[in-house]
Amino acid sequence: ILERHALPDGADAPVITESLIYESGGLRIAGFLAYPADAPTRAEPLPCLIFNRGGNRDFGAITPERFARMAAMVCSWGYILVASNYRGGPGSEGADEFGGADVDDVINALPIFDQLPFADGTRIGMWGHSRGGMMTYIALTRTNRIKAAIIGAGLADMERSFRERPEMETGVAAECVPGWPATRAEAIAARSAVRWVEKLPATTPILIIHGTADWRVDPRDAMDMAQKLY
Repeated sequence: ILERHALPDGADAPVITESLIYESGGLRIAGFLAYPADAPTRAEPLPCLIFNRGGNRDFGAITPERFARMAAMVCSWGYILVASNYRGGPGSEGADEFGGADVDDVINALPIFDQLPFADGTRIGMWGHSRGGMMTYIALTRTNRIKAAIIGAGLADMERSFRERPEMETGVAAECVPGWPATRAEAIAARSAVRWVEKLPATTPILIIHGTADWRVDPRDAMDMAQKLY
């Protein structure tokens, strides 16, 4: 953690929320931290959770207000919560690559817990929605520190997403993914978990949640992932 700043939740709030800056690949990444107010005095260190946001660039970014609402829920369960706006998002340096080098910003958030004496760094979960689900799938292939994962309406088949919503390719991938369209096939494969389920850790439980009314991410992404995992 390079910087920590308390967010104005009130001196007697049951949850402490902070904004923070941490380093990832030489970039300053903006994020948020929350924990129960009595965490430093509890007898046992608390389990941890990283939330991976959806959207891209400013769209879907985590705001202090949104984080506070999320923190009130998660911290009431006795968890420490960390969330990142990834590179290219509000307050962060660099450029959003929509599942490229920005996945490093997820991995490099893990040491935040190691700096908190009341955090149990051996019990870390990860929770991602939409694009954040894609980020979570990729992160699971790069670290063994995640003990459980939740995928909410997670993007798992980018080719289908572009077929169903062409504006996602022209307005997001073409603007964010380096070298597009020359790297199109390689980039799609790297970001589509349905193509490499065997890389996911077999001992990490994954909860997949999706609604059939979702028009942003096709629910078949969840069903295909479940079938391939079976």
